[in-house]
This record gives sequence, structure tokens and C-alpha cells, in this order.
Amino acid sequence: MTLMSGGRAKQADAVFAPALPIRFQAALTLESFLERQSHLTILGAGDDLGMAPLDFYVKEIYRASAAVFHLLAPKRLRAVEHNARASFLAGLAHGFELPVLMVVEEGFESPLDYKDLLYTYDSAAGLQEYVRSWLEALPKQAGTNKRLGKLALDIELPLRSFGQYVAEYERDELTEYFVETSEFRSILAGDSKVFVGRKGTGKTATMSQGVLELRKDRRNLVVSVKPSAYELAGLVEFVKALESDSQSEYAMLSIWTYLLYTEIAVRTVSYASERPAGTGTDDALVLLTQELDDLEIDVEADLSTRLEQAVSSLTVESRRDGETAHVYIGRVLGLHRLGHLKELILRTLKDFDRVAVLIDNLDKTWERGADYGVMARFILSLLTAIGRVEKDFGRPPRGFDPVNVTLTVFLRTDIYDAIAKFAREPDKVGVLSVRWQDAELLVRVLEDRYAANRSRKRGLPAFDMWEDVFDSEVRGLPTRDYFLWRTLPRPRDFIYFANAALTTAINRKHSVISAGDVTTAEKQYSRFAIEALLVESEAEGFDLEEALYEFAGIDSTMTAGELDQLLTDHDDSSSIRD
Repeated sequence: MTLMSGGRAKQADAVFAPALPIRFQAALTLESFLERQSHLTILGAGDDLGMAPLDFYVKEIYRASAAVFHLLAPKRLRAVEHNARASFLAGLAHGFELPVLMVVEEGFESPLDYKDLLYTYDSAAGLQEYVRSWLEALPKQAGTNKRLGKLALDIELPLRSFGQYVAEYERDELTEYFVETSEFRSILAGDSKVFVGRKGTGKTATMSQGVLELRKDRRNLVVSVKPSAYELAGLVEFVKALESDSQSEYAMLSIWTYLLYTEIAVRTVSYASERPAGTGTDDALVLLTQELDDLEIDVEADLSTRLEQAVSSLTVESRRDGETAHVYIGRVLGLHRLGHLKELILRTLKDFDRVAVLIDNLDKTWERGADYGVMARFILSLLTAIGRVEKDFGRPPRGFDPVNVTLTVFLRTDIYDAIAKFAREPDKVGVLSVRWQDAELLVRVLEDRYAANRSRKRGLPAFDMWEDVFDSEVRGLPTRDYFLWRTLPRPRDFIYFANAALTTAINRKHSVISAGDVTTAEKQYSRFAIEALLVESEAEGFDLEEALYEFAGIDSTMTAGELDQLLTDHDDSSSIRD
């Protein structure tokens, strides 16, 4: 037979193995096994047999070094049509003098002309093992010392991980590949009060790096507040017992003012005591420490502990006769002593230019079943208290130099949206929203991690990650573009997806992350993305999980009208649309 024009030279590591028109366990097992053989090039697997012209299959068979044909048992749909085509192409491969293997389920009666080439299997595991043995038994290709079924040497990917997708797990390494954004620089400058972003957009990473960067300047006192957990049940009960909304707002504002002042005082003592002798004002430090002792403030405790203690005091101690709620709250919290506390702080910090307070982890109590209304107003009170504290330190009593106090709170977008409903003038809160709309910036999150990991491990410069580590395309798209298309635009998702693909490739002993590794990892990432959405939906007060079931089995693309109808059919659709 004469080869058609445009044929390519024979490849020593290529196996022609066309896909089946239907999917069942044995077929999936065989395809997955062949896909895991990273040293092999599998030809014809991208199209159902018969979808491409004959010219395509002849050229593919000609450049292969072996061929595997999977036939269908008579009971299977499209068996007659598929088996006729597969048998014809197997004859072509046999004519090209290729090693040919034909496999089929039990129940198939083989014609005499290829009975010796056919293996009948009774299980998916048996099929996989037979194909493995057949590949390993093939003769060595001319000019090479390896068989088709075995690698001549072990091939390893140039990295084992793209780093943790959660910033708390990699604080030491994060500095090497943190991507600075305009929002990050605004925090360093103290221009923003509220940093808002969805889960995974880099809030915690931004705060961690902001703390490190600000501490490089010895003129800054950096107060990093990350309560690991705090109980609001007592606060909820206390607020509900108050007679009016104004009283509850005053109570929450007072609690936050008390917490911010004492937190700055505690960090001032801690930092000043660590400074070399001769710096700062020793007398002022002694007086500030004594004042904290008199207020029964434990300098070793964190903010969440002081919050619980403050709420406990308000709950336990009763009002005195004729005492208003405002006077009662001020007395129990010792608000009349905050002015003196501020003066002692100013004396201790006289050599500082700025106090930067950064607060994260306020969403820890935002769980299903909680009183979102009280929690929203409590966090909103923090935003109000921030302005009060900034003004107090910026306009000190006569004889004291002002200190620039900046406070930044890091909040999830869904939580801020819930809080904004209770704000009188939400547009004046001073919100800085982070959105990864720049694809180049998002890609850098992964590329910089690759460069840092490769350099750390091998001491070698990094090449182009997308060429060095990944197959060039996934489902017809450049791999880089496929990642951007299939993930939500936020660093956590991008890193999670890449790590899932990398782990899949390592488990399959691939030398690169193949298109199959990426599509397999996509299923794992999809579950991760859905779980993140479910967590964020809790702040909106509806059951997103039930709504998602409405989308099962429908087309991936729909019109706005079709979407509205789908949600209308759902029992809780009104709360969802609102």
C-alpha cells in the first residue's frame, strides 16, 4: 500500500488505540491505563472511531509502532458498526506489519482471520493486566533499548508542589512569591479601612505580607489581630436584653473602642519591652504596664479572650439604681479610664510615626444558624470605632504629639454585603475590594511559585512554566488559557487546581502534567469550588446547596429567562433572587 501524502515518520513510542463510541467500566479502565503511560504517545484516542476521515487513520496507523483495538460485545449499542470499522483498521495495521492486539468482552465470537490476535476478557482488571503484559513483551524498537511498555529511566517532574493554597500554611515561603497588587500598596500606605474580597482572593496573604513589610520600618508599631475563635453567644443575649437599638449600638461601639485601645496598649508594652535599653521612655512603659494591671488586662491574652471577658462582665454585673444603660456600660468597661490609657500610650510611642492595626478572621463565627443581624451590627460597630480611635490619636491633648493610627479590617465580600444592609451610609465606609480581573497578574501567582520552588529545589533558573511542566493544550485551548477559563478568578482556586493536576501527574508517574491530568483534576477542583460557594452563601441566609441541585443535568449555557424560570421553580427562589 502506498502511504498518502503528508504522512509522518514512524514513532518508536506511539500506540494507535482509538476510543470507543460508548463508555463502560472496562473501556474507561483501558483508556486510563494507556493515558498513564507517560512515555507513550497514544494516537487516535481523541476521536470516536469513524468520526475522522480514513486518510487520518491511515496516517496515524503508519506512524505508530503498535496498535490496540477495543471491540464491543454484540449486546452493546453500535457494536456492529464499530466492530466493522475497528476490524478494517486492524487489517491495515497488520498490513503495515505492526504488533496488533484486539480485545473484547466475553460473548463475542471471533472470525477465524483474526482469532489469534483477539483477547477476550471477563473483568476490567484482567483487561488492564493483559494489555500491560502485552506491551512489555513487545520486541524492542530498532535503535532503542526500551520496550513500549517500560521506561528506560525514571522521569521526574521539576517540582512536587506549587505551594499551599491557604496562606496560613506557608507564611515562611510566601515572601518568596507574593504578588503585590495596588490594593496591597494601599494598605501599606494606610489609605484603606476595609479590605473586601471573596474567599481565596488573598486577604490573609495580603495581611501577612503587609505585617512583614510594615515591620521593616522601625518607626511603625504594627498591631496584628487575628482572633482564632471568639464566642458571641453571650454578646447576642446581652444585646437582645437591651431596651432599644440605640443602646445596643452604643454597647457594641463601646466594646470595640475598649478592645482597640487595650489591644494597642498591650502591643505597645510588648514591643517596647523588646527594644534595646536606652530607647523609648522607661518611666512611660512602667506606668502603662501598671495601668493595664489596674484594668485587669492580661497582656498575654489575645483579643478574643478580652472580648469574652468584657461580655461576661456586662452579663454578670447588674445595673445600679437609676443607672442608664450608657452609664452602666461605661462603668463596667472602664471607658472613663481610656483617656488616661491613651496618654500613656502616646508617651511610650513618642518615637513612632505610625501605629498600623490590621484585623482578620472576623468571619470565624459566621456560621449557619447564627444571628446574622447581631453579628453584622457588631462588625459594623468596629468600622465606626476605627474612625473614633484614629481621631483620638490624631488629635491628642495639649503636650502630646499626634500619632498616625491606621486600621484595616479584612472581610469576606459576602459578609460585608450583609453588613452594608445595616449601615446608614455604606458608601462612606471606605471599602477597598480586591478583584483579580487582570489575567496576567493571576497567572503570575502560579508562575512565581514555580520559579521559587524550582530554584529552591535544584538551584536552577526556571524556564517557561507552561512549556516546562504542562502539555501545550487542553481540549483545544492553550493550557494557560484553559486554567483561566475553568477556574474562578482568585489565587486560591488557581493554586488548588494546579496542585490537583500536579498531584495527578505525579501519581501517574508522568514526566509532564498532561491534558488528561488537568481534566481529571478539574473534577476535584469543581467539588472544592462548590464547597467554597456554599460557605459564602450562608451569609445571605439561603440554602444554595438545594438550589444547585436544580442545575443537575441541564445544558451548561442558558438564557437569562431560562435561569429565572429555573429559580422560580425552586421552592426558595424568592430568597435567592432577593
